[in-house]
Amino acid sequence: MVNYGAAFKLPFSNWGRIGIFFLLALLTSAVSEVFSMFWELGRRVPAALGLQQLLPMFFLIVVMVFFSLITTGYTLRIVGNASHGKNVLPSFEKFFSMVMPGLKYSLAMIIYAIPFLVVGVVAFVLLFAGSTALSSGITIGGAMLLIPIVLVWLVFAAYVLPMLMAHYAHENRFAAFFELRKVLKYAFTSAYFVPWLAAFGYGIALSIPYFIIILPISVMSVVTPLAALLTAPVSALYTVILTPTLMSLYGQAYHDVTSGRKGKK
Repeated sequence: MVNYGAAFKLPFSNWGRIGIFFLLALLTSAVSEVFSMFWELGRRVPAALGLQQLLPMFFLIVVMVFFSLITTGYTLRIVGNASHGKNVLPSFEKFFSMVMPGLKYSLAMIIYAIPFLVVGVVAFVLLFAGSTALSSGITIGGAMLLIPIVLVWLVFAAYVLPMLMAHYAHENRFAAFFELRKVLKYAFTSAYFVPWLAAFGYGIALSIPYFIIILPISVMSVVTPLAALLTAPVSALYTVILTPTLMSLYGQAYHDVTSGRKGKK
């Protein structure tokens, strides 16, 4: 049975480990903001982006991707722990070994996104062609194609993906990402839906103070671009409070669903 209290307390259960997680999230967010500042400079003043500016941007991309993969890898460790019935923050031992799981996860998401992107592009082309040719039939056809694919993607990304992630973290096999039939059986159960609903509600509740803080910073950054760097610690704090709880809920739900099915067998 899902221990909701333990899930909500998880971000505050080990200050040393959550501190390292915060630093990772902070570095990822800060590098992303610096890259955005370079990009905005190039958009406003194209001549300002010479080779001397492009090289730092490339370096920033490499650093940003690296820390993103590490952060994703640690997130997978959290949900993997919970899926095995261990509701504790994992350690950071074998630090660089978290890169490969994060990379595999990112690759799987790209593979899953390809069919949606292809159909989405076709739908947009139909919409554009219909509006250009003043053909309502083509426009309606594009809309009828686009709306279902968007809805399916939203259901997949918001509801199925957390269970898919838990399945991969539990099995620790890349092929587990594509055992979709099995994962769908796990996902459409009350044992998963109720914890997912709690996670969804918690995410919405936590996003309210986050956006209240971020909004004035975003306004300030229009006048003073350096102010955008202030979003990094806010985003990092939001990440380390929200992520462990959500991953714990998803992992515990996976543990309950799979344990129940084994018991029935």
